[in-house]
Order: sequence, then structure tokens, then C-alpha cells
Amino acid sequence: MAITSGSISVRRELETGLLRLAIGFLLRRGHRRAAIPNRSNRRQSFSFNKRLYKRRWRIENAFNRLKDFRRIATRYDKVARNYLASVCLAAAFVWWL
Repeated sequence: MAITSGSISVRRELETGLLRLAIGFLLRRGHRRAAIPNRSNRRQSFSFNKRLYKRRWRIENAFNRLKDFRRIATRYDKVARNYLASVCLAAAFVWWL
């Protein structure tokens, strides 16, 4: 069965819409604050924690730098111990530069 580009975009919109609803529900239920700022075209804005956003950004960028190493991104090592060693070497290399 072939999937057309139209059905893929509809599915993505549905998934993102459901994800937004789930995140909103969790934020309301737990009285937590969002860590990501609003988009400029959002109808109803909400407050977010700037300090938490900066911390989240740092962690996310650290993972992105580690994924620059192909061995880490594709997980060539099957044994967890060897994979952890590769991650530590890559992290040390990133930190050194």
C-alpha cells in the first residue's frame, strides 16, 4: 500500500495536535509551568520559566553535539558498557574543543 504525501501530512498534524492536547492536559493537571516559550502566532499565550528553558536548551544541545558522532547516533556498540565508554569519549572530546 502506497502512502501519499497528503496522508503523511494529515497524520503528522493529527499526531502533533494530540501531543499538544496531552501536554496541555499534563500541565493543567500537575500545575507545572511550561519550559518552552510560545510561538508568535499562538492565540492563547502561557507563561514559561526562562531559567528552566536555558537549562533545557543546554542539555538538548549537549545531546545534539554527541549525535554528531556517527558511532553514538547509530549505536554501533551492542553492549551497554562499550556504548557508555563511547559516549564518555565523545563527551570528553566535545568538552575539550
